[in-house]
Amino acid sequence: MGYNRLLFSQVGGLGVGTTICVLRAGIPTKNVPKKTMKKFLTMMALALGSTSLTSLSALHAAELKPNLDAAKDKVAMCIGCHGIPDYRTAFPEVYHVPRIGGQNAKYIENALKEYAKGDRKFQTMHGIAATLTDQDIVDIAAYYAAQTASTPVNPQK
Repeated sequence: MGYNRLLFSQVGGLGVGTTICVLRAGIPTKNVPKKTMKKFLTMMALALGSTSLTSLSALHAAELKPNLDAAKDKVAMCIGCHGIPDYRTAFPEVYHVPRIGGQNAKYIENALKEYAKGDRKFQTMHGIAATLTDQDIVDIAAYYAAQTASTPVNPQK
């Protein structure tokens, strides 16, 4: 019988009294009733889904190492606004641009991710940030965090 091929057990971390079915090693699943297998797969998906994608993304980001040399090519798109004298631009209108040189790297990373997602509203920054990879963001953030007031704004010169 299909049911005797399943082991029902308490699994820690899923809550008190939560019962799921766990297949014994080496037992084929073809004799397991569809309803039971569906319940099993649903419970496993919920259990595994509790490891949030955010924490997986944070784990991935923690593995990335900043590359300042690579950032020198990537910041070319930033210099047009963040590297101009007096940090004011005249296109499409006159507005002040934030100084990001010397800013905390994590702050810059978070800001770029928020612009990319649209959580921060500025069309130009959204357009740029949406094209960046996680590695690009780490590199650019590290580049600007390493700057001081005396750092040249254009690394190409």
